[in-house]
Amino acid sequence: MHYVRSASVATLISMQLLFGHVALAQSLDEVLAAVSQNVKVLEDHLPDFVCSEKVVSTQFDKGRVIKQRVVESIFTGFQRAREENRLRFGFTESREVVTIDGKPVRKGTPFPKLPYRFSGGFSSLLTTTFAQDNLDFHNYSIEDTYKSQNGNAILIRFSTKEGQQKLRSVLQGETKFSKDVGAAWIDQKSLRVLRLQRQSLNLPSDLTRSIATADYGPVTIGDAEFWIPVKVRAEVAERYTTLSVRYEAEYTDCKKFTAEIKISP
Repeated sequence: MHYVRSASVATLISMQLLFGHVALAQSLDEVLAAVSQNVKVLEDHLPDFVCSEKVVSTQFDKGRVIKQRVVESIFTGFQRAREENRLRFGFTESREVVTIDGKPVRKGTPFPKLPYRFSGGFSSLLTTTFAQDNLDFHNYSIEDTYKSQNGNAILIRFSTKEGQQKLRSVLQGETKFSKDVGAAWIDQKSLRVLRLQRQSLNLPSDLTRSIATADYGPVTIGDAEFWIPVKVRAEVAERYTTLSVRYEAEYTDCKKFTAEIKISP
């Protein structure tokens, strides 16, 4: 994920007002344009930040829990410059472990080995699916509109285009071209993603299922509101055994990163 630091809060607010007018559009092209523009605002304006993260990683055998690890940490999202034909900013993650299985640990304790660890849920799911540069590698369709107590949501289904050779995924250490299907629930008013689910169909031979889901919500960081993941869930099932694994992460108390922030158990 890429970010640019220089835009002002005033520019961000004006962009949000502009998107508010676009939000009334209901055609597929207009919805996709507005959603991808909202993703670009997130990429361009989200500052360095910290959140409290709780990860629960579980291994099952025939649906019965056989191993579980719970890790609480301070999750930090940074922007780092890198050269990709032009100067851009890349999103990187770091974690300061606070507790393991409910027990406080010393500062600097490395992140423990988990039954299953999923990476990319905080940033890559959203940009892979709706960043402007990636729209051409998917097929999209509007399926329905759902009503809830919080408003209406547009259901969009998507799949990667046959033969695409840009998007890739790594499973079990094996890199493959992405062949994915999924669904996204889009807030009809703001055209921000409420929930995104993506399932990989191009799997290593020893897996039968790999699916990830992220739920998004509004969080104030600094002087602006951003829609970022509040929950991430990923599940993988093996082909030749009765084993499966699940990774769940929750993010709370997010705030702008400053040098004065102190991390302690």
